Amino acid sequence: MGKTPTQAKHVPSTSSTSATHSQAERMQLLVCIEDDQRSAGAISHVQTIAQALGGDVVLLHFLEAAEKGGAPLDPVDWEIRRRVANDVLTNLAQKYQTADHAIQVAVLEGRRIDQLCGYAARHPGGITAFGRIEGAEGLHAWRAARCLVDADIGSILMVPSAAFTTAPTRYACVFVALDGSSVSESVIPSAAAIAKQQNAKLIVCHVVPDPGSINIGLQDRELQDLQMRLVKRAKTAARTYLDRINDMLKGYGTPATTTMIVEGDARKSLLKTIRERGGDLLIMASHGQGMDPTLPSGHVASFILDHADIPVLMMRPQRNSGDAHVSAEPVHKGTRQPADTET
Repeated sequence: MGKTPTQAKHVPSTSSTSATHSQAERMQLLVCIEDDQRSAGAISHVQTIAQALGGDVVLLHFLEAAEKGGAPLDPVDWEIRRRVANDVLTNLAQKYQTADHAIQVAVLEGRRIDQLCGYAARHPGGITAFGRIEGAEGLHAWRAARCLVDADIGSILMVPSAAFTTAPTRYACVFVALDGSSVSESVIPSAAAIAKQQNAKLIVCHVVPDPGSINIGLQDRELQDLQMRLVKRAKTAARTYLDRINDMLKGYGTPATTTMIVEGDARKSLLKTIRERGGDLLIMASHGQGMDPTLPSGHVASFILDHADIPVLMMRPQRNSGDAHVSAEPVHKGTRQPADTET
């Protein structure tokens, strides 16, 4: 491979086993750069998060062979493509890196989903960033992102094209979405670190299903009244839960508030609240019990990734049974029941 500049470090591709211990010890934040380079607009966001969480930024590009049945692979042409791709990444690294934070580059050879999943699996605890763009390149990115989430390999950052920038990114309002589970709370330390480093407001929101989303198909007036009482109880439990979250947030040293969302479709209500409150980064767990009990958690994640007009950091939960969490597991799928709350 061609020699890279001293500041734009090269990371060995998946065919190499010479990764250093220092690279393995630090969180790696990967930015997938497609052929048209539009996704480079996500680099600034990744740099900001890397600075807050203490990680290294790595620009990735994938070289894939022709589909089966295509023309035979020309080794000379392949080497030229690899060098060109490396030069493109190196130029982007030089453009975006700072004196304090060098950016590394890596060209991975092979089927992109296989290479990306393998790379992420060898660097656990990392974050992979994608640009949400239109066209075939955007579809490739979406499929790769869903693969990482579904396989529970790592965390992802999805940056919509509307948020692309070449200027340093600053966040003024960081949102955290909780579903009432201990798994969802695992993102709070990272969210607090980002908010503190950015001197941003931290808003933690909890979505409570309303009577329209808890549809049990009841027409009898008495049974409908029972349904409303269940929802009222869920709201009471949510207030208790958020009070405890508020107490926990005081220990992070950054201004934080909590809010409860009680309105229609949980997914749409969350995005609406973020727009109204001026949020510019959303952080949530990639897996949990789901903000809306009527929808699989994967549906909620897909909707948020596809429709949010701000960057979404969807973090792989750190499942440690020894950790103490604010909430217990729910006693009913439709009623979020914080720990020690009366039933």
